[in-house]
Amino acid sequence: MIVDDNIQHLQNLIDKVKNIPEFVVLTTAKDGIEVLDYLRHKTVLPDIILLDIDMPLYDGISTMDFINTFDASIKVIGISSHFEKPLIDNMMGCGALGFINKLNFITTERSHYNYSLDIGVLAKLYLKML
Repeated sequence: MIVDDNIQHLQNLIDKVKNIPEFVVLTTAKDGIEVLDYLRHKTVLPDIILLDIDMPLYDGISTMDFINTFDASIKVIGISSHFEKPLIDNMMGCGALGFINKLNFITTERSHYNYSLDIGVLAKLYLKML
């Protein structure tokens, strides 16, 4: 599942994920409210959610709290065009597996900051954690 309120960024992320053979985009959402609605009403749940941090209506941090309560087995990777350390730390502190700067797909792995990874590498890290 990919969640982003910016349609252009959403499409860029979809295109990136489609290039990773191990992954399929199950669905998309434009805000946290759509995520909550999807999770509550669907029987097939995502393994990973790429979750924008800054969204209207229900932001990524609030959505992450719900996901953790609803089903802690769902892994979340935070995404944002903002790259301030406190924002990243907040998302990681909520249990995100990693962080992706969606403007250039710089990522941060949960165990340490490494700004040279790409989305495919982070996805493969997730697979190793299963």
